[in-house]
Amino acid sequence: MIVGTMQTMSVQMTESVMKKDILTNVLVQANTEKGEVYYVGPSRSTFEIYSEDYIRKYLNINISKVVRSVKNDSTIIYSVIDENGKLWTWGENYYGQLGHGNNVDTKIPLCVSDITNTELWEQYEKDSSFKIIDTIISEDQATILLLDNKGKIWASGEYAIKHGNSSNSFICISNLPNQELTQEYIDNSEYKIVEIKVMNNSYVAIDNNNNAWVWGANTVGQLGNNTKNKILYPYCISKAINVKIKDIYIYSGATFILDSDNNIWHCGASVSSLASLTY
Repeated sequence: MIVGTMQTMSVQMTESVMKKDILTNVLVQANTEKGEVYYVGPSRSTFEIYSEDYIRKYLNINISKVVRSVKNDSTIIYSVIDENGKLWTWGENYYGQLGHGNNVDTKIPLCVSDITNTELWEQYEKDSSFKIIDTIISEDQATILLLDNKGKIWASGEYAIKHGNSSNSFICISNLPNQELTQEYIDNSEYKIVEIKVMNNSYVAIDNNNNAWVWGANTVGQLGNNTKNKILYPYCISKAINVKIKDIYIYSGATFILDSDNNIWHCGASVSSLASLTY
């Protein structure tokens, strides 16, 4: 017997599937033309883990990238970029990190890029070439970061809240006023971030000048700014030691930098500022 109700929908359905599910006994799934997925079946305490092929088939989209974060074997968040550079998210949403305009958990994939009257949606409306090209999820699942094809960074969830965003949507970090990173874009029209990483709830961005920017968790001074306070604005760690970056790695309260001369630098744990390990 199927337990539960499916919400009334006035949308055109393209496919309905009845399938056996080991954990839930029976699950009915229905897909709309817009790729929304609706479920009815016994209540579950965890979210399903989907393969990339499953997502591609049942959302009816071609996928550029899938990021899945699983915490404690049950708390799951998905951040998916489709071939058109649009963002889809679903899963746990306690900080509003999905960017849906609320903090309600959901199993329904939603195209965040199409949510009207948001900063992200406005970029698509203003620039037809605008796309999201990368996405990462913080280890504590409180924030989702995005990188767009203009080389700018976006964030949701806890990070956005700390910058006064109460709308549970994405904000452009690269446009935050009165910060060093924003000035780089103002001073150089060709400036862009080319890579984003998250390591133990600390964030890293690499720009097209081979500089590394860090922010986020800094509990033991691992971000090299002589404090142990969380950093809210991206800080250029490579300029602090006047080097260009070949690689950077943050793990278990320590940061390691390989510079363009193959010197290795370290900070964190017992070292509160960057020191060279190369002699």
